[in-house]
Amino acid sequence: MEADIVKTRNEVKSLFKKKKQVENLKIQRSLESKLKDATSDLSTLQQALHHVKSKSAEFEKTKQEIKKTIYGIHTQLSKLKGEKPVVKAPTDL
Repeated sequence: MEADIVKTRNEVKSLFKKKKQVENLKIQRSLESKLKDATSDLSTLQQALHHVKSKSAEFEKTKQEIKKTIYGIHTQLSKLKGEKPVVKAPTDL
């Protein structure tokens, strides 16, 4: 009878250990899936950030070109009026 109790106890311990292994495997797979999703999201965000930075650089370049154009127009207007240009350099606009 004592041997049966010990045997049953060992079987229960073994089954509990296997149950824990299965649970851990399920958790591992779930975490791997979440990691894959998060990695994909990070990649998407990095691409979007790169796009925003390139657009920002384009806008800044356009802004500087417009400032130079405005400066040139003011300079030409001043010359036509026979005045000294009052407008600051294009970088100061």
